[in-house]
Amino acid sequence: MLMTYSRWKKSTGTFGPAGRVVATLLLLVPLPVFVMAMSVGIGIIGGGIYVLVVMPWALRDIWKQAAIPIQAPVSPGSASSPPRF
Repeated sequence: MLMTYSRWKKSTGTFGPAGRVVATLLLLVPLPVFVMAMSVGIGIIGGGIYVLVVMPWALRDIWKQAAIPIQAPVSPGSASSPPRF
């Protein structure tokens, strides 16, 4: 089976482009909370772990290339025709 790889096509295990953009934006939602917590001196460890570990890991998984099966083109001479009888 022939495969193609793309970040911009939906597969059985990944989102399409709209889903990937939405997932990326949702990953940014907790950042203001961590920034406010860090500004008062708490949350430095949690914010650091989120920014340095969780975000890169999640972004790598969200934007990973997906293997998408493609159909091989059928040449006109190799296609079997239905019986005429």
